[in-house]
Amino acid sequence: MRISRVWTCQASTSATRDLRGATLTDCDLTDAFLTGADLRGASLAGAVLTRVNAGLCDLGDADLTRAHADDSVLSRARLAGAVACGASLRGARLVGADLTGTDLTDADLTDAVLISAKTDGAVLTGARMQGVRRGSLRP
Repeated sequence: MRISRVWTCQASTSATRDLRGATLTDCDLTDAFLTGADLRGASLAGAVLTRVNAGLCDLGDADLTRAHADDSVLSRARLAGAVACGASLRGARLVGADLTGTDLTDADLTDAVLISAKTDGAVLTGARMQGVRRGSLRP
């Protein structure tokens, strides 16, 4: 199912941005604007999130197993407690994102930008991290 071309949460009311617990398994959300959406506990397993703009999005405790979020913007997004085993985040921008306790086992983070990201307790077993940019934002 491909729904991304008409999907925009940024300009929507707060009620339509509330997608807590939504089942979006295997959905194609390529190029969607999910800025500020509440996807806590949502199932996005196997979803295609390529080039999604999900800055300030709350994905806490979401299931992102095998999701494809290549070249997506997840700056200042909250992914605390999310499960992203086997997910592809190649080239994703996670500047200032909260990855506290996120399970990224076997995830592909090649060329991702993790500047100022919180990674305390994140599980990175088997994760591919070639070319990842880390560090702090300059004041």
